[in-house]
Amino acid sequence: MNFISNALGLPLGLIMYICYAIAGSYGVAIILFSLITKVIFFPLSVLAQKNSVRLFQIQPKIDELKKLYPKDKERFYDEQDELFKKEKYSPGKGMIPLLVQLALILGMVNVIYNPLKHLMHIPAAAVERLVEVTQQVLGVEQLAYGGQLMVVSAAQDPANAGAFAALSNVIPDFGEVMARIGGLDLQFLGLDLGATPSVAELSVLWLIPLAAGLSSLALCAIQVHLNPIQKKQKFLGKWGMSVFLVGFSVFFTFVVPTGVGVYWIASNLIGIAVALLLNHLYNPNKAFAEASDNL
Repeated sequence: MNFISNALGLPLGLIMYICYAIAGSYGVAIILFSLITKVIFFPLSVLAQKNSVRLFQIQPKIDELKKLYPKDKERFYDEQDELFKKEKYSPGKGMIPLLVQLALILGMVNVIYNPLKHLMHIPAAAVERLVEVTQQVLGVEQLAYGGQLMVVSAAQDPANAGAFAALSNVIPDFGEVMARIGGLDLQFLGLDLGATPSVAELSVLWLIPLAAGLSSLALCAIQVHLNPIQKKQKFLGKWGMSVFLVGFSVFFTFVVPTGVGVYWIASNLIGIAVALLLNHLYNPNKAFAEASDNL
């Protein structure tokens, strides 16, 4: 957890801090964060797209190897590896965007769960004191993961003003610290971005997992449409991974704060634009057709 907080949370938290300073809105900052990270990592997306196009260029040769060694799988894989080396294609490069997205998700979860640290830059010692008072107010021995969101909610409740005021002699610049916390508005389009949707309780927060699933489906549909090999596959080969990703998107956004869900949705929608741009720059359908014609 310290690795996620330091290696991922700190740099991404800095980007989120800048986005929040520019936007002045937590929700808009998350969307702006999604856009900026897509731009930062666009060169890696280009690298993966070029690698994919290379696969489409050599796919007819792979199909020929399948015909030559229909029963000798070991020989086929050996010949395929040699082909990959000769044609300078790397299967691992295709995983780069997925790994980057996974790292961004983990870092974003950490950022949203810890607004006192990443958005308000409140010292760790002060955060510890604030957590202690929140535990007393809520009557719990320990706050769950994401306790800083609970601190924000408790500190913004006028009924708890007296309890937090007791920290005025303990926390340096207490007034400024409380002003920062009080100024954080987690509301966006009528949604509490710090709250987590509950499967057991129907609420407006269900809109986020629903939108996450639909945006994932839209992104997968675009990717299938742009992939000349997938378009020729049967249903399971064409949509199997898509069904899994849509289901995972819905499940995941039910167990994390709504703010993470907003990031997920924005990332998917921006991802559609990125996929279309990459397809325009490096068209896999054109590469596949040209390679087939040359055989």
